[in-house]
This record gives sequence, structure tokens and C-alpha cells, in this order.
Amino acid sequence: MFRARHLIRSTSAITLGHSNPILSSPSSSLPAHNFPTVRNYFRNRDSNYVNRCPFNFGVLFVPEAEAFVVQRCGKFTQILPSGINFLVPFVDKVAYVHSLKEEVISVPDQSATTKDNVEIRIDAVLYVKIVDAYKASYGGGSPIVLAINHAQAVMRDAIGLMTLDRTFEGRNYLNEKILEALKTSESDWGLSCLRYEIRDITPPSAVRQSMEMQADAERKKRALILSSEGDRQKTLNKADGDKTRDILAAEAKKRAVGLVGEGEAQAIKAKADAEAQAIRATADAEAYAIRAKAAATSEGIALMSKRLEEIGGKEAAALTIAEQYVNAFGNIAKEGTTVLLPSAASDPASMISQALSIYKRLSDKHSTHDLRKICEE
Repeated sequence: MFRARHLIRSTSAITLGHSNPILSSPSSSLPAHNFPTVRNYFRNRDSNYVNRCPFNFGVLFVPEAEAFVVQRCGKFTQILPSGINFLVPFVDKVAYVHSLKEEVISVPDQSATTKDNVEIRIDAVLYVKIVDAYKASYGGGSPIVLAINHAQAVMRDAIGLMTLDRTFEGRNYLNEKILEALKTSESDWGLSCLRYEIRDITPPSAVRQSMEMQADAERKKRALILSSEGDRQKTLNKADGDKTRDILAAEAKKRAVGLVGEGEAQAIKAKADAEAQAIRATADAEAYAIRAKAAATSEGIALMSKRLEEIGGKEAAALTIAEQYVNAFGNIAKEGTTVLLPSAASDPASMISQALSIYKRLSDKHSTHDLRKICEE
């Protein structure tokens, strides 16, 4: 039992090599449960990203997410699964060791010339994952080196079609273009290119100084533009304020004029109403007076007609008319210098008899009713 445990321990120590100083010491005794602490010994790679392969002494421990490609007499036989595996010593050989985890590979700096003849240097990283250990072993020399060189070639072609300014703005475009080109060849190499990201783009020092001067000029330009826009906005705000003030003043003046006009109109209307009421009252008074006078005249005529129908009434009326006839001729001489007199003006008796005769003819010709109408007219 002791010999078997010692044989396994010695075989593991020889298989793991000198990567662990504890195992390399002849006087050290490593417990069996400490074996997993040194399972990543084969992760040390050379310049071509090739993992160091362990030596076969019959027993191999394959870590999880690792692939050991075994050859027998120079021919591929199998890919060892994770865990403990037993091989034929000195006949079977672990030819390739691959990690099945996603890895980040730093792409070396590369120089490229843009469309406007500016040489720049680009630093990038590539995210890859081995998906087929057989193709990764026999599909090419080193799949990672192939992917890096292919990415550099595609990068130089893509940058040659872009200007310097467009290069800084089109990182996402470059990443997508390079990743698309890598996916066309990844199946032959047994790996999967997950992402490609540009970390830094470094132009020459002279171009960098020119870019800094241009950026400084752009900042000054933006500052001047902002300052001029501020002045312009200030002027516009002041003009708007003056305009609003003038409009408010004009509206106030208009309202004041309107109020004054309304006041004057109301005063004129009140005055007109008062004058109309006065005229209406005067007219009413005159109409009342006329109606009263007409009523009195009508009553007088009615009374006169009644008296005329009585005995001696006609003679009294004739006498009254004769008197008024004579008085009328007397008033004519007072109002004018030219007087038309009858031929018998010097004889009052003849004038009276003439008036009476006129009255008599009228009395004979018309009735009392017609005489009343004549008097009313």
C-alpha cells in the first residue's frame, strides 16, 4: 500500500515537472489531497501561444475545461476528458494541450496608413475560445497566432479606406468588420472569435500636436460662438422687452382714449336725451295748448251757433262782424304805409251796410252747419 502511494506521488511529481518548487525538492513529501493546487502547470506558453505538454508515465490528471490531444506512435488517437486517465507509457504521447475557456489575447501594436497618408499605431485585444481541440491542433500551426495575424491584416485594410478623423470615430465599425472577417476562418482553426476591441489608436507626435491645436481652436471657436449667441440672445430679449413695453403702453393709451370717448358719448347721449325730453315736453305742452285752444274755439263756435239760432242772434252776429270789419281797416293803417281802401271808405255807414250784406248773402247761401265749418277753417 505504501509502495503504491509512493509510486503515484513520484509519477505525478515527474509529470508535473519543475513548475512547483515543493515537488522539485527530493526531501519534500506532498500529501495526496494537495495535487489540485498544481494542475495549471501546463498553462505556461511559448511565444507561439503553444501550451507545454506533460510527459506520459501512464497516469494523467486532466483539469476541467482543458483538452489533452493524445497521439499514439505519431497518429491522433483521442482527446482525454477531464479527470484521471490511464495511458500506455512511452507509446501514447500528449501532443497538444488546449484550454476550453474564453481567453483574452493581446494583439501586438501594429502600424497602418490611413486614407489621408497618416501612419498610426493600433493596440487591440482579441477574445477567443477553443471549441474544437482536433481542428485547433491539426487545422493550422497555432490557431491564436493565425487569428492575430488575420486580424492585423484586416485592420490594415480597413484603416486604409478611412481618414484619420473617421478612424477615431469608427472604432465600432472597425471592431465589427474585423470580427466578421475572423468568423469566416475560425471554423477551420477550431476556435471561436467572440469579440475584438481596439484599445488605443496612437498617431505620430506631429499629428497629435496638430490635433491638439485643432481641438484648442475648436474650443475657442465654440466659446466665441457661445459668447456671440449670448449677446444675440441678450439683444433679442431687450428688443422683446421694449416691444412688449410699447405694446402695453399703446394698449393703455388706446384704452384711455376709448374710455374718454365712451364718457363723451355717454355725455352727448345724456344731453341729447335731456334735449329730446325737453322738446318732447314742449311739444306736449304746445299740443296740449293747441288742443285746449281748439276745444275752447270749438266750444265758442258751438255757443255762437247756438246763439245764432236764437231770436236776434243773427243781427248780433252781423253787428259784431261789422265792428270787426271797421277795426280791421283801422289796424291796416297802423301796420303799413300803403293801404287799399274801398271806394266808400269815408262813409262808415256804407261800409257797415256792405259788411251786413255780405253776411246776409252768406247766411242765405249756407246753413248754420256750413257756417260753423267755415268758422272752424
